[in-house]
Amino acid sequence: MTHTLIIRGFDDQVHEQLGEMSNQRRISVNSIVKDAVDMWLKKQLQSDVPRKHHLVIYSDDESMMLFR
Repeated sequence: MTHTLIIRGFDDQVHEQLGEMSNQRRISVNSIVKDAVDMWLKKQLQSDVPRKHHLVIYSDDESMMLFR
């Protein structure tokens, strides 16, 4: 079963570069992102150092600006 993944933090330039590369190589952006995630997961399984990530979700732009 597939799931929709929303990736935050891509600026317009990165998104444009990713789109251009996917068109040149005739593969989907989804394939590029899936490959990157698979490689990251494989690396984490081989790593002995545990990593902790924090997910912060903001309800709107105003609350995000107050974070500073």
